[in-house]
Amino acid sequence: MSVDHPVDALRQRARAQLEANTRYAERAGRRFTYSVPSARSYPFQWFWDSCFHAIVWSQFDAERAADELRGLFAWQRADGFIPHVIFWDRRLAMQQYWHYLESAPWLAVPWLPTTRGKPATSELIQPPVLAQAVERVVSAGAAAGAGAGFLREAVPVLLRYHRWLLATRDPDDDGLISILAPPESGLDYSPVFDAALGLGRDPDHRHLGVAMRLATLLGKRDRWSPARRARGRRAFIVEDVLVNSCLVAGLEATARLARAAGESGGAAWAEAQAIRENMPFDLLFVRDDDIPD
Repeated sequence: MSVDHPVDALRQRARAQLEANTRYAERAGRRFTYSVPSARSYPFQWFWDSCFHAIVWSQFDAERAADELRGLFAWQRADGFIPHVIFWDRRLAMQQYWHYLESAPWLAVPWLPTTRGKPATSELIQPPVLAQAVERVVSAGAAAGAGAGFLREAVPVLLRYHRWLLATRDPDDDGLISILAPPESGLDYSPVFDAALGLGRDPDHRHLGVAMRLATLLGKRDRWSPARRARGRRAFIVEDVLVNSCLVAGLEATARLARAAGESGGAAWAEAQAIRENMPFDLLFVRDDDIPD
């Protein structure tokens, strides 16, 4: 038996799963291709799931990997924001679930009988790993003799996206962006957020669920604005380590990609921001022997 056989079998299963979870949608007369995390439980396109899907797709098909990310690009707003969930099939959005809770402020809060329409996207973010995924896809495309076109397409998206994060999610200008609800961390019910949710040690699942949903509802009330959130009572506004670590890595990747695309100004900006964002981590992890007597 070949040593590589188990790895090859795993690769084949991974590709088969992604193909089974592939969906198609149209927007503005253009067809998009993406993968859902779960056909039954999560039948939408998720931001960081698609970034990971694209990285795996890049092992098999660089163009299919690029298409996965184009589904995210298609929903970027003029200010740079990219949502953490895209409800391509809006018929599947249900008011009794989180779909409305994590959506635009003008949509009805969950469980109320009136609404002005179904959400097209959520209003939350997820850990910013888009640039890292783009870099892997561009690299795979280059290895296949392509990738330059996708690079030019992606760099403006990445620069707008990171500018929005820094301008909107760092109201105290301390070099760290904030999340406004636990789902924005990608870790959802992680116990690291218990204190920020006002919970004691080892909360039962009911109290945890209510606290997390309340934090999300208050974020919706405050129009998903950290500045408004900071002024509110029982505010959940957390400078999460995972999210900010991803941000630094994303800015570094954006700088490399922008430089490769000939965008020297964008590359310089992203590089400078990566250094600035990394400074709080340098202070956190300073060693005793680095402190002068």
